[in-house]
This record gives sequence, C-alpha cells and structure tokens, in this order.
Amino acid sequence: MAHGSLHTLFFSPTGGTAKVVRAVAEGFGLEPLAHDLTLPGGRGENLTFTELDVVIIGVPVYAGRVPLLAANHFERVDGHGAMAILIAVYGNRAFEDALLELKDLCLGRGFRCLAAGAFIAEHSTAPAVAASRPDGADLEAARALGAEAAGKRHRLPDPGALPELSVPGNRPYRDRPPRVPMAPDTSEACVACSTCAEHCPTGAISFAEPHRADASLCIRCSSCVKRCRLKAKSFSHPDYLNRRAMLTANCGHLRREPERFI
Repeated sequence: MAHGSLHTLFFSPTGGTAKVVRAVAEGFGLEPLAHDLTLPGGRGENLTFTELDVVIIGVPVYAGRVPLLAANHFERVDGHGAMAILIAVYGNRAFEDALLELKDLCLGRGFRCLAAGAFIAEHSTAPAVAASRPDGADLEAARALGAEAAGKRHRLPDPGALPELSVPGNRPYRDRPPRVPMAPDTSEACVACSTCAEHCPTGAISFAEPHRADASLCIRCSSCVKRCRLKAKSFSHPDYLNRRAMLTANCGHLRREPERFI
C-alpha cells in the first residue's frame, strides 16, 4: 500500500473484538498500526488519518448498539478520507443497529466505508453463550473479509469513487436500555493483585482498593470477571442474573455465523 498505512482501531474489554480485528488485518496482508481504545490511557489523544490509509474499526455490540463510551470517542477521530473496514462483534444474539450506527459514525468523521462484517464472540454477560468464540472458523472468516476488502480496494478504478456500502440496521437506532447502576461483587478469594483495576475500561475499580467498584462508572463489560484468575469477581444484581438466564435459555443452543458485507 504505497504512501499509506493499515491501522486497527478498536474497543475490546474482554478481547473478542480485538481478536477479530487482528484477523481481518492478517487477511488484508499488512502489519497494522494498532490503536486500542479499551483503557483510559488509550483514549487520551486525537487520531487523524489520511485518504491513503485503511482503518479496521471494531466494537462490541451492547444491546444492539455501539457502546456509548466508544461512540463518544469518535469526536476525537478524524478519518480525513481514509477507507474503513467496519467490524461489529456480538454475543450470538443479534447485532441489530450496531453496524449501521458504526457506519454512520465513521461517515460523520470523514471515513469512506470499504467493507464491513458482523462476528460472534463469547457473551460477556452469559459465558455459556457462544463459549470460546471467536473460534478458528470465525477467525478464518475474518481473514477472508480482510482479503476481500484488500482486493476490492485494489480493483477500484478511481479510489475517490468508492460506492456506498450497504449494511443491515434501522434508523432511528433502537433505544439504549435504561442504565441500572450496578458493580461486581468481590469475594474473600481476592488477593488485591489489581489485575481487575488494570483492565477496567472506565476506571471504576480502584488500584488501591480493588475489592471496591464504582457502580456509577461500571459498564458491566465483565472484563474484571473474566480476567480474575481467582474468580473473585462476579455480579449478583437481579437484573444481571435475569438477563444472563434469558440469554442462556434463548441463545445458548444457537450458533450464529459471521456475515460479511463488501
């Protein structure tokens, strides 16, 4: 890619989105420059690309939408004509309006949309749903998307005349559900290693007192639950447990497959 670079730009609290985005980059065939927006330290600078760049932009799906934290950060991103490959990663239920919302956010920040994909990862609330995904087949589909996007880009007779990319979704987007304040509980197994605080996307968990979490900041991404090697973190709020039971009952037996849009 003469005079341009491949970039990845992603928000991935539990790692599934990051895996898919990296696989898309592998398929594209270039080593990317990574911009990880997951932790507060990765969201401190404005990002500006050029019309010669390609940016693989990935987000998890939260209730059929782009996570609000990630959506708000787009105010600090300037596509400046760069081509974008859009990635939405969902927990085996549905991606609903997330991919369309991501497309609109990117267009609003000056990107041109080259390709898109919806992929599946283990559900952060209900780990029995899509357990151990993205798996090998998912990542191979992600690599295929990257290769298809690279081929499409190189076949364009005029890189400035990229046709509009069509993706599923509805406008207006579905409403975000009311936010019920809650935070993970910490059991006596905690040894205050602060791994949970290190990986908290919102800084809701204190390094000094990692057994505490601020319910007003917690986004229920379950990063702390997944990363605690002693399984000392868990959610016990009735709303959380009811949703986990619903998701397990309705989606635990299904296997959704990746979808690619070129």
